Formats: sequence, C-alpha cells, structure tokens
Amino acid sequence: MMLRRSLQIILAAWLLNGVAMAQQGETLTLVATLKAKPGKEGTIVDLVKKYDQPTFSKLMADGTVLAWGLDAAVLHHQGEPGMYLWWTIPNYAAQDKVVTALEETEKKMKADDEQRLADAKKNKQPAPRTTEQEIMESIDFDHHHDLLLRNLVSNVGAIPDGTLPYTWLSRFKVERGKGSDFRKLWDKYEKAIWDKLVADGVIFGYGLAAEDVNSMGSGLRWFWVIMRDHAVVDKVDAAFKTDRDKRSEEERAAISRQFREVTDNSADHDDLFRAVIHASK
Repeated sequence: MMLRRSLQIILAAWLLNGVAMAQQGETLTLVATLKAKPGKEGTIVDLVKKYDQPTFSKLMADGTVLAWGLDAAVLHHQGEPGMYLWWTIPNYAAQDKVVTALEETEKKMKADDEQRLADAKKNKQPAPRTTEQEIMESIDFDHHHDLLLRNLVSNVGAIPDGTLPYTWLSRFKVERGKGSDFRKLWDKYEKAIWDKLVADGVIFGYGLAAEDVNSMGSGLRWFWVIMRDHAVVDKVDAAFKTDRDKRSEEERAAISRQFREVTDNSADHDDLFRAVIHASK
C-alpha cells in the first residue's frame, strides 16, 4: 500500500489527532493511553464526556488548549492500550493551566460523589458507586502510559464541527546523530506532497513529532495523518505514486537508500484510530 510505503520513508506514529496550528511553530501534545477492562469502553467515554469535555471546552475557548480528543483503536494489537485521551497546547505554561483545571474537575467529581452518598443516606437507600470506583473498575492501570510529544512540524486544515476523523499513526526510529539529515530528506522529498494533500482537501492534516520527555527510547519519531475516511488512503497512495513516477529509476533508488541510511526500521509500528470525541480550532 502506497501510504504504508510512503510512511516507511518518513515513518512515525501516534495520536496526535489534531494539532490546530497549521505550520505555526512547534506545539506540545500530551497523550494518556487507556486500556479499558472488558466491556468498559462505554463507561470511559461517558466519564470523559461528563467531566473532561466541559473542562477542555473552556480551555479551548480561552486559547489554553488548541485541540483535544479521545480516540479508539481501529486496528487492535495484543496487550496495547485501545483508547487515547490527548490534548495539544502551545507551550509548557499552558500545561500549568490544564493541570489546574483538571484538579478543579476532580474536586467537582468528588463533590458530586459526596452529594450522591449524602442523598442516598438521607433517603435510606443503598450507597451508590462513586466515580472513583467506576474509574478503577473501567481502566486497567497496569497498561497506562503517558507521552509528552513535541510537534516538530504540522499542517492541519479546517476540520468540520462534529467530524470524527481517522488518524493513521506510524512510529519509526532515526539513527543516533542523524536527526537533522532525516529532516532535510523529509523536507526535500515528502513535505510538499503532504502539504498539497492538505491544500487540496484530501486529508485534514499531518504532523511529525518526537518525545519531549523521553520515555520510550531515543530517536523515536511519530508521523500522523488525519483523514475523513478509509477511502482517503487510496488518494494518498496515488499522490505518492504520481510523484515517484515522475522520477527516474536511479533517483527513486537513491531516495530509498538515503532514508534507509538515517533510519532504523526495527522500531517501525503502525496504528489506525477513530475519534470518539474530537475538538479543534
């Protein structure tokens, strides 16, 4: 598949489902991986909508958060988290505001629980399960992991309100000391194709990211493509095929060789997600 082959050239991965700053400098995306216990995916979605959605809506309104969402895996991999809560911010100062807002949300959650317990006691009814109990019963925290990613480049066009886009995510590793070489190759041979796909409305956007706080090993990069549906993959394939067909066989071989020299394909990993909740400016 051409999308897979082209991503092998730039290979990258997660979840950065919606950086809402089209080529306006580097931003940060925080990703909380969530593994639902059997049959509990719906509970997680309900809890995020009840408590997190109002909080992030306010943070987006004041410009603290640029985009946020909850994604679910379309392609499932054994032992891996299947849900991802993420948000994109302009800088670290914004994260302080997010933390404060989430702490206030937690206080509200506990206050709601206390009120429900008090009402049940007053009415001589059985004590209801608390939100904390629901969370612990719904999420397998042994598989929880947080990522803090810096978006090295991104270009995202308008995503219509109410759209729940797909995200193709691909992870790869750049050889030690060859990050700038990889970026030069990517800028020279890949960037213009992806920018045209955004400009033509074929894809909603794309981005290239790296961990800002290293937790998975040095040299890893993530590349993400946001799209309306699966059919977009065929159009992406065609765009890369058109570009490559214009080049000589020798040039195509040289491009492949140069990318192989700066990357280590032992870390290659692809994912496909569908947004359950998505909001971006």
